Amino acid sequence: MVEYDSPLWKNLDEFYKTLNVSKKSHELVITLNDKVLSMKDSPKKLNLTIVDILECYAKERSDGPEDARRKKHKEPKDPNVLEIKFRNNEDGKHAVPVTLRINKTSSMSLIMEEYAKTKGYSISDLIFDFDGDRLSGKETPFELEIEDGSLIDVIVKKPK
Repeated sequence: MVEYDSPLWKNLDEFYKTLNVSKKSHELVITLNDKVLSMKDSPKKLNLTIVDILECYAKERSDGPEDARRKKHKEPKDPNVLEIKFRNNEDGKHAVPVTLRINKTSSMSLIMEEYAKTKGYSISDLIFDFDGDRLSGKETPFELEIEDGSLIDVIVKKPK
């Protein structure tokens, strides 16, 4: 329950739970009519009513301790390892995609199974799609010409 006089930041736990993200890795952005709100403001200060709609999305934190260390020491990124993002049709439009790493020459089935495990699905309940093509899992990122940061759409099959 959101308290009308409390600042927005005191009510963030429910948003983190709903979006299924961690406070350590993500920060929340709350908007009203496309205007970013200050977390110090309260619903009362913003003159919110029951008909106002707040939108909330999670943004990955950057420049955390690990990012700062990598920049400071200029650790080279392994050119053979890709970070691939996965987004499924069951999560909301503002959900943060799941990012997983894979070697360019490894079978896609490895990362597809890892995604299924991460999200708690059976691999048989998922369809993976990259650039309009259904993936079998036998391909490699290299063969598919997947680049670092590419997005794979995941369709969760509806029970019949």
